Formats: sequence, structure tokens, C-alpha cells
Amino acid sequence: MKGFTIIELIISMAVFAIVAVVAFPSYYAFQTNADFNAGFYTVVDTARRAQELSRAVDGGSGWGIVILSNHEVVLFRGSSYALRSSSSTQIFTIPLDVTSSGMSEMDFSDFFGYPIATGTITISVPGGTSRVMTINTKGTISF
Repeated sequence: MKGFTIIELIISMAVFAIVAVVAFPSYYAFQTNADFNAGFYTVVDTARRAQELSRAVDGGSGWGIVILSNHEVVLFRGSSYALRSSSSTQIFTIPLDVTSSGMSEMDFSDFFGYPIATGTITISVPGGTSRVMTINTKGTISF
């Protein structure tokens, strides 16, 4: 007699189901944490890039970032997003489950790279994980 009995198949399926039930929450937590870190560091790195470009007077003006509601972080050249140079715009995406609150636009003056306005940006994901990025009057970005 060759093959598996129905009991062996049911036991195998039950073991597989138990492993899947145990593994899925761990995978979901890992993915949420990875999305959170990707979104947060995209915002931080883009802000630091705008500040460095402003200090270098790249393009003859200041640079800034804006976080749009469609999960995009835009790096732009100009004194504000409304007055940006569209030829120098770079767009970065953040994961869909990442949300931001606080400042949505951060502009830096040319040469010194000081922020036009100070404040905080809070990046969060469902489940309560959040981190606050602060920029002070001297342009220090801390979190």
C-alpha cells in the first residue's frame, strides 16, 4: 500500500495551519516596523539633503521639502513649495501605512541652511509606533 492516509494528511495540514497562525503576526509586525523606518528615514534624509543643498547654494537659492498627502516627500529648489523650480524637483515615496503630522513643509535659507520655520514632524504607523523629528533655529535635525 502506497501513499498517505487521510489522518496523516489532516495532521500535516493542522501543523501547517498552526505554524501559519503563529508566523503571520510576527511577519506583520516586522513589515510594519520596516515601513515605519523607511518612511521616517526618507523624511529625515530628504530634509538633511535639502539643508545641505541650501548650504551649498546649489541652484542659487534655498531648498526645502514638503510631505504631500499622497505619501510623497518632495525635495524642491526655491523659497517655498509654491514658488519651487520644477526642473529641480525630486520625489520620494513613503509606504502607504505611514502617516505624518505637524509641519508639512520645511524650507531652508541659502548659504547657512537655517530653517525658515522651526517645528516638529511626527511620523507614525497603525499600532501606535511613532517618532518625532524636530528642527531648531540653527537647523539641527534631531529625533
